[in-house]
Parts: sequence; C-alpha cells; structure tokens
Amino acid sequence: MSPPRRAKEVHHGDHLADQLTRLHPGALRWARASGHYAATVAFYRDLLGLPVVGELSDSFGSDGTIFGLPDTRVQMEIIREEAGDGNPAGFDQLVLYLADGDAVTAATAPLREAGLSPDPEPHPYWAANGAVTYLDPDGRGVVFAPWVYGREPDPVDRPEGYADATRQPVRIDWYNGDRASLRHLFEEAEDSRTQLSSSLQEGRVLAARAVDLAAQLAVGVAQVRVLLGNSTG
Repeated sequence: MSPPRRAKEVHHGDHLADQLTRLHPGALRWARASGHYAATVAFYRDLLGLPVVGELSDSFGSDGTIFGLPDTRVQMEIIREEAGDGNPAGFDQLVLYLADGDAVTAATAPLREAGLSPDPEPHPYWAANGAVTYLDPDGRGVVFAPWVYGREPDPVDRPEGYADATRQPVRIDWYNGDRASLRHLFEEAEDSRTQLSSSLQEGRVLAARAVDLAAQLAVGVAQVRVLLGNSTG
C-alpha cells in the first residue's frame, strides 16, 4: 500500500497582504443565540472557565453575556433566545470592530463593488452605533463596527465632547504616583490578582497623560518673555 499523499499547500501571500492593507480589526466577536441561556452561560463560564468581559440586560430588547477569548480582542457573545423565536434575527453574526467610520468604508468597499448592499434591517443596536451589516451567502450577518469594543465606549454611550477629548494630544512620561490607582488599568490583562499585586510594584511605569495645550502655551510665552528680558537687561 502506498503512503497517503500529502495535501498540496497553496500560499496566498500576495492576496493576504492586500487584505491586510484594507482590514485592520481591533477586536473580533461572533454572536450566537441560546434557547438555554442560563445553562449555556454557566457552561462557558464555570466549566470552560472563559472570563466574562461584558453583560447586557434588555439592551435594545436583548439579554446577553460576552466572553473574552481570553480578553476583549476576541469575544463570543451569547444572546438569550426567547421562547418560540428560533434563532433571533441578527444574532448569528461575525463582528469586526474597526478603528472608525473611514475604516468601515474601506473594509466594505469590495462588497459594494461586487454589487452587494447592507442589510436594510440590521439589529437596532448596530444601527444606533453606526455599524454596517452585510449578509453572507448563508444569510449570516457580518457586522462592521466603527469602534473597538473594550478599548472605547459604544458610540451611543459616549458623553458630549468625547470625540474632541480623544483627539487631545498626550505626553508619555514616567509615573511616580500611587500605583494602586492604576490597578484597574491592568486587571483585564492579568488573571491572577496576587501576581498583579506583586508586579504592579515592580520596575518603572510609563503613563500617558493628556496635554493641556493652553497651559503649555502660557508657560512658553512666559519663558520667551524672561529670555527677552534677560537679553535686554
């Protein structure tokens, strides 16, 4: 008997490079409905040990639990299926979280060029947050969201002036304050509380701070005046 033949490997390097120049998801989620919601959530949370990174209750009419795999960069969402609903519309989905609206426009360009149109009846949550949904050939939703879950608030939850605040320049410098006040920033990346408590006090910490341009300008003007005064004195 001759040995089994090895499958031929096909490389798509050039095509992959082209795809990566167009699509840069900051996070990925797929969503599925469950007719045994409480048991399904317990299965993934308690038996498989997946961390819960978000929960929703009556959010646009839906209840759900979001699991991190292992964090918010890759997520699985379980949505409560109401009795008799079958698979609720809009929750057999792949969600691509992109940087902003421009990134969504670029990522969906090939779909538009192929003559496809967005789903005219997306889930209200996606519509309210400015996401665009297309259906694959099997009717499953592919959602292109203009923000990155876990990195920034949902657009509908952002306070007034949020966009301007996020564009404020920052300065990165060594942090010499109370490190305990930074703990919440590291909890999502470190599963062990004991390890976090230990490592948080070790080494040096860099912190990014918003720059007050008006204050810096005032200081700069004062320094110029001092220099001019010294040069004429």
